[in-house]
This record gives sequence, C-alpha cells and structure tokens, in this order.
Amino acid sequence: MEPELFKPGILHGGHPPAQSVQTYNDLGFYLAEGGNDELALKFYRGVEAVGKRTVLMLNMADSLWRLDRQEEAQRYYREYRDAMSAAGKAQKIPQRVVERSEIQGLKE
Repeated sequence: MEPELFKPGILHGGHPPAQSVQTYNDLGFYLAEGGNDELALKFYRGVEAVGKRTVLMLNMADSLWRLDRQEEAQRYYREYRDAMSAAGKAQKIPQRVVERSEIQGLKE
C-alpha cells in the first residue's frame, strides 16, 4: 500500500516540493534506521526526482545494500564518493563507502 503522502493531491506528481526535500530525505533516513528500507526508498526516489543531493546518494546506497541490491547500491556509493571528493571532502567519506564501492571487481 502506498503511503498517504504519495497519493495524488498530497504531493505534486508524487514528488516532494523542492522546499521540503530535506524533510523527506530525513523521513526516509528514519524509516531506514527503523528497518523499513523499502518504504525509505520510496521517499528517497521522490527526493531524487527533485534533484540529487550528496547525502541522498549515501542514504539510498545504504538502504539498497541492506535490501541485497548491491549492484545498484554500488553505483550510488560511487556517486557519493565522487561527489564528496569533488567537493574536497574525501576525508569525510565513511570507510563502508570505500569498501562497498569497490567489491566484486566493480572498481572504476
């Protein structure tokens, strides 16, 4: 069942308005932390449709990883790693990102 939030009329086109992106990303994060990665991904996909945010890439990757969707997760881990490096924040990249973006011979 779709959350009430994604029904027509609640959010335009099923996506969060641009000014609410942080809130929807946070809701997804809390859902994921509570063990509901599938529902969290629905929030994340809505946020992603508005625009990619660096922290969103990490959140999506972590949820996908826990759902055993490693190949898709690795793409998001690499995007996160690349965005952080480009912003001069490579030292803040969590070790799991480095490890998970490079396993199974999927190194760039």
